[in-house]
Amino acid sequence: MFLQILPILPIVFIGLCFVCFVIPRRAKAEIKNFLDRNTTIADEKALNEYKYLVRELMHLTLTMIGVICSLLFVFAILVWFKGMLAVPLISFFGLAIAFSSSKEMGKLEKQVQSLSCANRNLQNRYQKITKSWINDTLPNFKISGDSKLLSQKKLAAAYRAVYAVGVLSIFLGLVAIFFREKVPEGIVVAIFFFAFGALYILLGFFVQRKSIIALGIAVAFMVMNAATGIYNLFQTGDVRGLIIPVVFFTQTWQGFKAIQELKRHT
Repeated sequence: MFLQILPILPIVFIGLCFVCFVIPRRAKAEIKNFLDRNTTIADEKALNEYKYLVRELMHLTLTMIGVICSLLFVFAILVWFKGMLAVPLISFFGLAIAFSSSKEMGKLEKQVQSLSCANRNLQNRYQKITKSWINDTLPNFKISGDSKLLSQKKLAAAYRAVYAVGVLSIFLGLVAIFFREKVPEGIVVAIFFFAFGALYILLGFFVQRKSIIALGIAVAFMVMNAATGIYNLFQTGDVRGLIIPVVFFTQTWQGFKAIQELKRHT
């Protein structure tokens, strides 16, 4: 039963590599966007934006750790059972390129952690948040202030996550076509991925326009796909559902409250 899932592991591996490539770039983009808007911590609004940035980066770090652990686990299985070194080594070369930008990331983090503040009160709170970022696993502070701005950020995270699932699904569909000789029913699997990718992109379009129904459908599909994928993985060894990374689900879940808050402001 377990051996039946081995043909799809290269697809899983490449998908995880893709996620490892995307996460650091998203983190850099978030920091750069913050620095473009805030050269100093001038007021409560800037401090709240910094809190949101730190929380987002801490969650991305935990996600990255989980993805890397999964990546190493799949790599070990491929080498142990299949001796498939080519795809993993090529993928690790891609990861090396992705992590080559870690030096730039370190500079950006140092820059955003050493901004000047308008007064001593802001300085003390800013340093406390920075200390939590460096020392804690999860953020131990609350975000207050401009609820509309925070809701907009949560909505953006939600629809970007739905779009990301769609793009990832299409990517895996292309990989399934490429490895169709090694993947059972490779063309069928590819069509399945393409269909789900198109659906998620369509749902992301409506979520971006504050449709709570579209967000509910997206979350429901994520739950059903994950449950189906896990069941098939352990019971039959056959993949009939798309297993959605947990990071995307956690990002979409907070969109419900964000949409409600934004509709109150309109």
